[in-house]
Amino acid sequence: MNAELGYFRIATAVPIVRIADCKHNAREIIAEIRKAVNLQADMIVFPQLSISSASCGDLFYQQTLLTAAKSALEYIINETETLAIVSVVGLPLFVKGKLYNCSAVICQGRVLGIVPLNTPLKQFSVYTSPHETRQIMLNAETLTFFDTDLIFEIENGLFSFCFGDFQKNTAADLIINQLFIPSLPRTEIDLYRNVKAISQNIGKAFLYVNAGWGESSTDMVCAGEAGIFEAGECLASGSGFNNEKFLMRETGGFVMADIDMQILAHKKIKAAEQRQAVSTVVPIPPMQAKTDMRNLFRPVNDEPFIPIELKESRKQADLFYNRMLILAAQGLAKRLTHIGCTRMLLGISGGLDSSLALLIAAKAADLIKASRSDIFAITMPGFGTTERTKNNAVELAAILQCTVEEISIADSVLQHFKDIGQDPKKHDITYENAQARERTQILMDKANQVNGLVIGPGDLSELALGWTTYNGDHMSMYGVNSSIPKTLLRSIIENCKDNPQEFTSGKDKQGFTDILTDILNTPVSPELLPPQNGVISQKTEHIVGPYRLHDFFLYNVIMHGFGPKKLLFLAEQSFIKEGKNEYTREEILSWLFVFFKRFFSQQYKRSCIPDGPQVSDISLSPRAGLHMPSDSSWNLWKEELENLSK
Repeated sequence: MNAELGYFRIATAVPIVRIADCKHNAREIIAEIRKAVNLQADMIVFPQLSISSASCGDLFYQQTLLTAAKSALEYIINETETLAIVSVVGLPLFVKGKLYNCSAVICQGRVLGIVPLNTPLKQFSVYTSPHETRQIMLNAETLTFFDTDLIFEIENGLFSFCFGDFQKNTAADLIINQLFIPSLPRTEIDLYRNVKAISQNIGKAFLYVNAGWGESSTDMVCAGEAGIFEAGECLASGSGFNNEKFLMRETGGFVMADIDMQILAHKKIKAAEQRQAVSTVVPIPPMQAKTDMRNLFRPVNDEPFIPIELKESRKQADLFYNRMLILAAQGLAKRLTHIGCTRMLLGISGGLDSSLALLIAAKAADLIKASRSDIFAITMPGFGTTERTKNNAVELAAILQCTVEEISIADSVLQHFKDIGQDPKKHDITYENAQARERTQILMDKANQVNGLVIGPGDLSELALGWTTYNGDHMSMYGVNSSIPKTLLRSIIENCKDNPQEFTSGKDKQGFTDILTDILNTPVSPELLPPQNGVISQKTEHIVGPYRLHDFFLYNVIMHGFGPKKLLFLAEQSFIKEGKNEYTREEILSWLFVFFKRFFSQQYKRSCIPDGPQVSDISLSPRAGLHMPSDSSWNLWKEELENLSK
């Protein structure tokens, strides 16, 4: 710190943690603290629960973990007692019968204070804190400063900081927000814009730091977003996307800036004293109800999973889709490194889902520095497979330098039909599902054979509709597409097609683009029924309905809680209004019936889906996404739909 010139140097660090490995995490934290000292930082801040990792779930209730976390904090304190730096680390603490998510402020061998964070961990079970002060014993001394609203002062009030969200009303100069939130493609830019605006509005300094790649990828991925702001100016920011070594998991994230304490002091002096105004309530006469809403004066996005601004900016679209791909690949890479495995197995069909899963697997292999030949791309032709889809699948895998194998399922499925007494000429649900389950069995057994991980290609739209064979394509060891709906998935592949240099080089680039173009033009089909004259006969959207509509319904039901009446109205605004007669009202209503009926009846499939990262706005995971009983009734929604049909 330079008191004369008024600068206070502060850093954030996002170590590559191991879940519940407090000793390892403590060593990583100490290394980052020493790095900050070498750079003459006055303070360093780590993400929430950085000692234990934030994604321990119910392990937080285990005494072994709680004891280890406390011991690790004491180890950090002892190892940094000669270093002149304030360090902020996170850990779970069990105090007088309650479990707290805490930030510990330490400096030169002392604990200055511990703050139980008010921000809840929605996904996991660490309690938030009431406003209370307690005494706790830590590192052989009684610590009295244990409170939610502590303000830490430096140099007799020259500079002060506290913890909380960015709307907190406080006298402190700096507000610190340690995060543990899922990273989505827009998370970094949304944090940047929001904090910049708030910082400018109230003239204070703000710091945020999110957890990073080391956290669990069971249902989400954290990218280590961090930012330091001063009265509306971003002094420094970063994430796992724009740091090559962090992206490749070689090192953690690190951001540092010099805060000007004199600027903040000047802002504080000039700020007018805030007085709470006394409001007078003035009644307004009853408003006339508006019954004609045919012209809605607000935009309605007909592809709500894709932000409207992406359609106007190629640069923003490239960034958005690339980040989504990287997040999915990072989730897969975390799972592979955790189990000590580099081999992946995918059933490739030449369709959209398996093609994107293959692209994600290729990215994950690159991230963990594995050979793409460790990706086993297996085509398993059956009774409905066409040459077009099979050739596209094989050629794409070859361009990506995967190991390609062909294993026909025809003989094994016919033997299975014989075993269970199924007539092969009877093309019913048994005929279809037996093929899907045989493919899954092959992949699972092959994975055991080569010591690999089965990658699931099923997407969010299929999960919402239950358009997946239970314990067939429904099951895998990690589902990379599970939060990506079909409309968004198609756009991601379009973007990959236009950026072949991200996946291949030389003469293969044109071949890569041509294959993805044909895959995009191929009708969506499970290819379980025999083709007609070599052409796909079974088209999914003719059976369950257009994915453009179903994704539109899904987004507005989950994100906004809209019911059938409003969904129908918004769909009419999107697909019929202004000469855009993409669907009729009757068609929209009929597919809305299908959506709600299947959404409710197929929940049992979603109740046992594999792990997979959330990379879009919606997850239907029963662990961290949609919490819905498998035996819920849809009668209320059905009645509303029936009334709309009258």
